[in-house]
Amino acid sequence: MTTLISQTQDDNKRIFKISYDTDETSDHTIDALTLGNAISNMANVIKDADAYINAKDADLKVEVKANSEGSFVVEFITYLSATGINPLSALGLIPVAAGVATVFGAIKAVKSRKVKLIEKGDGGISTVHLDDDSKMELPHHIADLIVNKVFRDSLDKVISAPLDGATNPKFIIKDEQDNEVLKFINDETQYFKSLSSNVVDQVFDTEDQTTVRFTNINFDGHAGWKVELQDSSNSIVPIIMQDNVFINKINENQLQFAKSDLYSVKLRTVKKVLHGSKTTYKRYILQVTRNVTQSQSQE
Repeated sequence: MTTLISQTQDDNKRIFKISYDTDETSDHTIDALTLGNAISNMANVIKDADAYINAKDADLKVEVKANSEGSFVVEFITYLSATGINPLSALGLIPVAAGVATVFGAIKAVKSRKVKLIEKGDGGISTVHLDDDSKMELPHHIADLIVNKVFRDSLDKVISAPLDGATNPKFIIKDEQDNEVLKFINDETQYFKSLSSNVVDQVFDTEDQTTVRFTNINFDGHAGWKVELQDSSNSIVPIIMQDNVFINKINENQLQFAKSDLYSVKLRTVKKVLHGSKTTYKRYILQVTRNVTQSQSQE
């Protein structure tokens, strides 16, 4: 049986086992090189996930020992950090609450479709756009891992490669009571193949209340405006003015305007990370909320 069985020994120690269930492995033998690659790459999968999710060098420990003499079933023992996200939970190697996304679950849902765009919004949720025009929402770290080429190369060598060409292949994840967590059968085992490249584009769309100084103005239209950002960069950047009420009040002399003044604005920033291209930004002023300089002088 192709199983990953997890069980808790103490707060930070987790154990799971892997084996491969096909017609060809019914005599309890498996190619030694295939098994060796699976062992080393399972360690890579766990460590890479931990390093990425928890934004640090992987410091967890992964050990293996033979399940029994002459057997190709291998027992993995992991010692996890006491802090941060549990990478085994994020991967789907141990049970998680209903509705919680995992890497294995997400790849199973994507199937053989291609991810063409990841749009990162606020709240830690990414919208994953697929090549059949469908989409799904995943936590940032899950969305990033399913399209990470190095990570997927390791995952391929754990699941897809050992079962490629096999008859009736199965890969099953179980909990410590042998309750089934996830199952991959037949063609599903090939959903974990390596990606051709890091193919996806990413879009970050955010809105913030911030302070700017206008350096270029155009009260006749939405384009032609520039502002100086009042942050550590003090960059002068082009913006698209979308606050028609503000423009109309200036044109009708209902508001005083001075380029030297600071203004509080609601700023939308669209950052596009295009595969193989330079990151681009588009900024929109949705609303000019107040003249900060005048407000301070009146206090």
